[in-house]
Amino acid sequence: MSYNPLTVKDAFKSSKGENWDITYREIESFDEIRHLPIKSVGGFAVYQEKMVLVHAKKRLSWEMPGGGIEKGESIEDAFRRELQEEANMRVIKLSPLGYDTLTNRKTGTNIYQVRVVCTAEPIGEFKGDPDGDITEIQFIDPREYKRFYNWGRRSDVMLEKALRILKSI
Repeated sequence: MSYNPLTVKDAFKSSKGENWDITYREIESFDEIRHLPIKSVGGFAVYQEKMVLVHAKKRLSWEMPGGGIEKGESIEDAFRRELQEEANMRVIKLSPLGYDTLTNRKTGTNIYQVRVVCTAEPIGEFKGDPDGDITEIQFIDPREYKRFYNWGRRSDVMLEKALRILKSI
């Protein structure tokens, strides 16, 4: 069976009033994007068939765990670190979903963000992340994520691929 990656286009206005175009592209391997200047990684972390959400105090929002990639850090290691910092969880199995290219309409600047899915397990009790931004975690039915955040068709495509991957691991 051949792989037919999906591409989803969208747009949004940032909290600073900037207009951005977003193109989400599915990938099969992290190697497909290692040449890009990836800024951050975020994803669906699943524990006992429940999706992990983190509450970001600064943005007053529920989000998927993730964050910036530090210099010299791989995409995979960045997500492992972020999941541990934000939810006190360990990645068991990690797979790529795709990546977002955010293009600022005014400046033409591109920002690249990777999206992943993983199975995970708690390391211990959640106490908050070292930066103090994540104040709470929650475990939800993955199909109920739109009660917490909604990225339109882009998030639907990511979730459907994530659920297919989770069935196979």
